[in-house]
Amino acid sequence: MGRPKKYDPDEVLDKALALFHRKSFHSISTPEIVEQVGINKFSLYAEFGSNKKLFDRALIRYYEVNFQNNFGFLEATTAGIDEIKLCFEAFLGDNDDNPGCMLCNTSIEFSNQDATSNLVLEHYFKRIPAAVKNSLDNAAAEGRLIKGLDTASTAHLLNSIILGLLVQLRAKASASQLRQSCESALTYVESICS
Repeated sequence: MGRPKKYDPDEVLDKALALFHRKSFHSISTPEIVEQVGINKFSLYAEFGSNKKLFDRALIRYYEVNFQNNFGFLEATTAGIDEIKLCFEAFLGDNDDNPGCMLCNTSIEFSNQDATSNLVLEHYFKRIPAAVKNSLDNAAAEGRLIKGLDTASTAHLLNSIILGLLVQLRAKASASQLRQSCESALTYVESICS
């Protein structure tokens, strides 16, 4: 029987997630990971297998937690146009320390080179427009959108805007640039309302 672990694997994963979210996978060394998570290299590899496997688990954790927090409300049966507005208004807050979306950052860093990341990213990039479409369909059913609006195309457009805003966060766009993008998005959303 092995010795009991002197660390909590979930705590280690959360610390690794914070590091990978702040920086990119390829810019982090093993010693930096070890220092950040607070366990030695041997324990790290015994628990997670490799830096990449640790990253994959952190990416999945990020998706599970952050999608629900940031977009889950758009999937509700009661979601509508107000929830779409809330989604864009969330970008108007203080974003100085916001490193953007770890999933968007990963899609740029790995750009279709990694099977595990690709599966998570594919699900994420399908789920956002589906959630937005759900909200648009609900709003249309309530008579809150202009008649004949193609909710599928509109959902894809709004998804592209959301993803662009997330990339602006990572790129440390100025607050005024981000505000202008958000306000333009909100003006568009208002224009499709009846």
